[in-house]
Amino acid sequence: MKKASLALAITIIATSTALCSDYIDPFRNPIYEIEKKLQSKGEGKETITVPKLFKPKIPVPLEKLSIQGVIKEGNNFTVVLLDPETGETYFLKEGDAVSENEKVAKITSSEIILTEYLKRGKRLIVRKIALEIEKGGS
Repeated sequence: MKKASLALAITIIATSTALCSDYIDPFRNPIYEIEKKLQSKGEGKETITVPKLFKPKIPVPLEKLSIQGVIKEGNNFTVVLLDPETGETYFLKEGDAVSENEKVAKITSSEIILTEYLKRGKRLIVRKIALEIEKGGS
């Protein structure tokens, strides 16, 4: 009788835990199992978005402009940019916005350092981008 009731209890426990959707195998890492469930539902993935933080000083993307040179005024540098399509010239100083998520952080005689802001989930990511200024003339 004791053996039959023990077998019945084990069967009931085994079937009830197998039917439970939140059951996690005790021999596996529970954090890994939960992350795997979230990723299969698409909830664990963080997308990177471009926040709109600034109003750009130049009307076209920086990639479409060519760097003509750098002007030094005292301790400050100014970058001279040319739009090859329209022939217009633009001037950028440190702190000027290049796009909705990029600003000029520093200008030297040999490079321009931009600060780019991205958003991953709810976190703001800051990264630096260095653009070399070609020296020489034609």
